Amino acid sequence: MRHQMQALTQAIAASTQARQEALAACKAQTADMLSTFNHERAAATKELKASLLANCMDRSQVVSGLLADAAAERAAFANEFQSAARSQAKELMQDRRERCAQVDGMMHDFYTSRMESSQELSGKLTECLQKIRTSVAGLSVWRGV
Repeated sequence: MRHQMQALTQAIAASTQARQEALAACKAQTADMLSTFNHERAAATKELKASLLANCMDRSQVVSGLLADAAAERAAFANEFQSAARSQAKELMQDRRERCAQVDGMMHDFYTSRMESSQELSGKLTECLQKIRTSVAGLSVWRGV
């Protein structure tokens, strides 16, 4: 029985030793895996930061280009607007001079027409007055009879 106990003790010790070695191997493998994961994570983080920085710089350049294009378009639009405003002001001044000439012509025509109408009415009044005088003179003659 003693041999059996010693054999059992040795078997338990050997089993314990094997389990401890397997556990140590698992711990070492886990530590290696964690270390590899940490290195890969650090490398991925570094790569991601570099990619984000490059992307940010690219976007900044694109935005700067868009802002420059917008500023150039705004300046071109402002120039076109000022040119159109000057052109319209010039046309308005020309139209104003033309309108003034038209109004002067219309006023002249009005005064001429008014003068002609006045002369015509004056002539008709004179005729009418002569007829009335003739009629009144005829009445005076008839009264005297």
